[in-house]
Amino acid sequence: MKDTYIFVEGDSDERFLQAVFLRYYADGGRAQFISLGGSYRRLEEEKRIEQLKDGRRNLVIVDADVKTFRQVKSGVQALLDRIAGEQGGRDIPFQAESFLFPDDKSDGNLESLVRRLTPKNKEGVWNCIDGYADCITGIQNPRLRRIDSKTKIYIYVNAHYHVKWNSQEWMLETEIWNLESKIC
Repeated sequence: MKDTYIFVEGDSDERFLQAVFLRYYADGGRAQFISLGGSYRRLEEEKRIEQLKDGRRNLVIVDADVKTFRQVKSGVQALLDRIAGEQGGRDIPFQAESFLFPDDKSDGNLESLVRRLTPKNKEGVWNCIDGYADCITGIQNPRLRRIDSKTKIYIYVNAHYHVKWNSQEWMLETEIWNLESKIC
């Protein structure tokens, strides 16, 4: 039985964290990852509240999207505090912690964390990608898709011949990520 629920904001967060847990933690299989479909507010759904209350350890890991860190952190914490209060008189213990990407102190998201894992010898690739994104934005054609941070990660990964985006291995590929970084 899984003894920990790890609630994550989206599918890519879930895949990335599963890969990291399985690589770095021998008991990584003891955690069940649950995607919140893109918003931490989905923790408020009855099904999620029941999961949070069932006596397992809970970890909520979501993005602190740009300019909303304090709002997201306080929103998640308020929900966890409310559930803890509801559980106060019951026999089922409530254990929950939250963590916000990229470092639990700053605005950002999974993509900003992953980007910081780039090895020194590959950092110049981001100048090209950012330049490309700026160029597309500058064209101001409504039929062109904006190059967001997820797309930039996709471009970075696909710039490497030997890495395939559609396999989970790209997340742990040590040639394109410094997984020994202090931020991991």
